[in-house]
Amino acid sequence: MIGHITYLSEEQMHAKFGRRLQDRDSFSYDFKTDFQVESYLKYQGDTFVKRFDANSYLYISKAMDYYDLAAVARS
Repeated sequence: MIGHITYLSEEQMHAKFGRRLQDRDSFSYDFKTDFQVESYLKYQGDTFVKRFDANSYLYISKAMDYYDLAAVARS
Protein backbone atom coordinates (compact mmCIF):
# COMPACT_ATOMS: atom_id res chain seq x y z
CA MET A 1 0.00 0.00 0.00
CA ILE A 2 2.83 2.37 0.85
CA GLY A 3 4.63 1.55 -2.37
CA HIS A 4 1.52 2.14 -4.44
CA ILE A 5 1.18 5.78 -3.42
CA THR A 6 4.42 6.51 -5.26
CA TYR A 7 2.75 5.66 -8.58
CA LEU A 8 0.34 8.57 -8.46
CA SER A 9 1.26 12.18 -7.75
CA GLU A 10 -0.25 14.06 -4.81
CA GLU A 11 -2.39 16.01 -7.29
CA GLN A 12 -3.68 12.82 -8.92
CA MET A 13 -4.49 11.23 -5.57
CA HIS A 14 -6.30 14.38 -4.45
CA ALA A 15 -8.28 14.62 -7.70
CA LYS A 16 -9.21 10.95 -7.59
CA PHE A 17 -10.07 10.67 -3.89
CA GLY A 18 -9.75 13.94 -1.97
CA ARG A 19 -11.01 13.31 1.55
CA ARG A 20 -14.19 11.58 0.43
CA LEU A 21 -15.55 8.98 2.81
CA GLN A 22 -16.11 5.36 1.81
CA ASP A 23 -19.69 4.18 2.30
CA ARG A 24 -20.37 6.38 5.32
CA ASP A 25 -21.49 9.90 6.22
CA SER A 26 -19.15 10.59 9.13
CA PHE A 27 -15.85 9.48 10.62
CA SER A 28 -15.87 6.26 12.61
CA TYR A 29 -12.84 7.22 14.77
CA ASP A 30 -11.63 3.62 14.77
CA PHE A 31 -9.46 1.48 12.51
CA LYS A 32 -12.16 0.78 9.95
CA THR A 33 -11.88 2.14 6.41
CA ASP A 34 -13.23 5.67 6.54
CA PHE A 35 -11.80 7.15 3.33
CA GLN A 36 -12.09 6.07 -0.30
CA VAL A 37 -8.32 6.25 -0.68
CA GLU A 38 -7.93 3.71 2.15
CA SER A 39 -10.25 1.30 0.37
CA TYR A 40 -8.38 1.77 -2.91
CA LEU A 41 -4.96 1.23 -1.32
CA LYS A 42 -6.14 -1.82 0.61
CA TYR A 43 -7.52 -3.37 -2.58
CA GLN A 44 -4.30 -2.62 -4.51
CA GLY A 45 -2.15 -3.99 -1.67
CA ASP A 46 -4.19 -7.19 -1.39
CA THR A 47 -4.05 -7.70 -5.16
CA PHE A 48 -0.28 -7.15 -5.21
CA VAL A 49 0.35 -9.64 -2.40
CA LYS A 50 -1.62 -12.31 -4.25
CA ARG A 51 0.44 -11.86 -7.46
CA PHE A 52 3.99 -11.54 -6.12
CA ASP A 53 6.20 -13.50 -3.78
CA ALA A 54 8.02 -11.20 -1.36
CA ASN A 55 11.11 -13.40 -1.62
CA SER A 56 11.51 -12.38 -5.28
CA TYR A 57 12.26 -8.85 -4.10
CA LEU A 58 15.01 -10.17 -1.86
CA TYR A 59 16.66 -11.84 -4.87
CA ILE A 60 16.25 -8.75 -7.06
CA SER A 61 17.68 -6.53 -4.33
CA LYS A 62 20.65 -8.85 -3.85
CA ALA A 63 21.29 -8.97 -7.60
CA MET A 64 21.29 -5.16 -7.69
CA ASP A 65 23.79 -5.11 -4.82
CA TYR A 66 26.19 -7.39 -6.71
CA TYR A 67 25.82 -5.76 -10.13
CA ASP A 68 28.78 -3.54 -10.97
CA LEU A 69 28.27 -1.48 -14.12
CA ALA A 70 31.85 -0.21 -14.04
CA ALA A 71 33.17 -3.77 -14.14
CA VAL A 72 30.88 -4.61 -17.06
CA ALA A 73 32.09 -1.53 -18.96
CA ARG A 74 35.75 -2.56 -18.47
CA SER A 75 35.23 -6.05 -19.89
